[in-house]
Parts: sequence; C-alpha cells; structure tokens
Amino acid sequence: MALRYSPRRIYVASSWRTPQQPAVVERLRAEGHEVYDFRNPEGRTGFGWRQATEEPPPWSAERTREVLALPISQAGFDSDFNAMKWADTLVMLQPSGRSAALELGWACGARKLTMVLLADGQEPELMLKCARCLCTSLDEVCDLLRRYDPVSLAFDAAPGAVVRYRHRDTGEVRTARAGAIGGVIHLDAADGRPISLRPGASGPWERVGADGGGA
Repeated sequence: MALRYSPRRIYVASSWRTPQQPAVVERLRAEGHEVYDFRNPEGRTGFGWRQATEEPPPWSAERTREVLALPISQAGFDSDFNAMKWADTLVMLQPSGRSAALELGWACGARKLTMVLLADGQEPELMLKCARCLCTSLDEVCDLLRRYDPVSLAFDAAPGAVVRYRHRDTGEVRTARAGAIGGVIHLDAADGRPISLRPGASGPWERVGADGGGA
C-alpha cells in the first residue's frame, strides 16, 4: 500500500466486550498503521481474568488486591502498559470499561494523540472532552489519522497559538497558526505561505517557539 501520510503506532483501548475491536484493528492495519492488539499481543495470549482465577468478578476489595498482585496479572499489565508507552496514538472504542478510560486519561497526560470512537446508546462522560478527537465513525478516525503528521512539532500547540518554524539551511523563519479540524491540531500558514509539516529528519523545518499556547 503506497502511503501519502505517515503511519502511526496505535494503541486501541477497548474491552473484551467491545464487539468491533477486531474489525477496528484490522482496518487500522490495512491503513498502514502499526496497531497493538491486546487480545492477541505478539508472543503471548491476551490477558483475561480467567487466567488469574476461576472465581468470576466482582470480588471483595481484599480479593481484588490479591488478584491484581498475581504474577499473571502483572504480566498482562506490563504487556499493555508497555504498548501504551510505545504508541504515539490511542484510540478508545465504545462501549468499553474503566480500564480503557484509565488508559485514555494516561495517554492524554502523556501528550499522545487521543481519539474516541463514540457509539450510540452510551452514557455521556464529560471528561471525554480531554481527548483530542471525538469521532462517530471509523471512517472519520481513519481520515483524521491521514491528516495528522506524527512528526509535527506543533502537537502541543493550543488552537489559535502562533507557532514559529526556522529553516535549518537558510535560517528563514515562518509562522503558522494552530487550528482544530475535528479536534486535531493542524497548521495554517499565518503569513499565507505553506510550511512543511514534516520537520526534523523528514524535512528542513524545526520549531523554534509558540505564542499563546504550547511549549
């Protein structure tokens, strides 16, 4: 598949009770992205509570702590958490459970690109507004991923912030204004001239500062 955009490393936060999870993983991979599948992680079996105990939840508080302390539970946590750190993007699927919500919150704090694929009939959660993108279809998720460049140095720029770039070879400085399309930060040239959104190793532009948002 010939890509015209940069592929991303994606962690899909969901649940064993999320029926569309396999189809979402397959679609994102077909789009050219690297995707962690918690149900089928490389080299091991996806973690489920039945691997830790035959006693089905819910449990007492004491039993919950005991089960979480088991080596099999730690191995499952390590597999998922290492994948969260590896990923540059987290896509949460509804319906999902509390673990997926915790994963989304962690990814927001870690300044990952965060997206939620909303589903009909779910109880609204105000803090979903922490996510960069709220989507209503998988097509929308894929479209936004195509438009977002993972090496853009404007990731942490707030909408409306003016971001300054410098050309490594010529020293020319250009400015761009961060805006939001579907919640995703992108750049429009404030001075009317386009700039590369692929700075660093894949382009000549480096970010030198921002006014009104970002670092």
